[in-house]
Amino acid sequence: MKERAKKVFDLRILVSLIGLILSVVLHELFHIVMHWGHISSVVLLPGNGSLVEITSVAQLGYDLQLEEFIAYTITVFVMLATIITVWKIHDKKDTRTAHQIIFTGYSR
Repeated sequence: MKERAKKVFDLRILVSLIGLILSVVLHELFHIVMHWGHISSVVLLPGNGSLVEITSVAQLGYDLQLEEFIAYTITVFVMLATIITVWKIHDKKDTRTAHQIIFTGYSR
């Protein structure tokens, strides 16, 4: 029972969930900051498959594709940082020697 509870409450799972939530929050926060002062409404879970709907008045010729590119770049970097952090935690928990990792089927 303790082993199962240990797997459920693994630090790697918690870090992964925090990274996932942080990537979404920072993505949407970037959009809010870019349109600060021009936002007319913000709707959480609008029902069209998205998490947040932000309605704003943009200037003529505003490059929305560039904004989306930057927002998704932020998302990717947060996810990569999360992956690196989870692997560092995994490496600290792995107590095998290099020989045991490379030659898993070989026993002395």
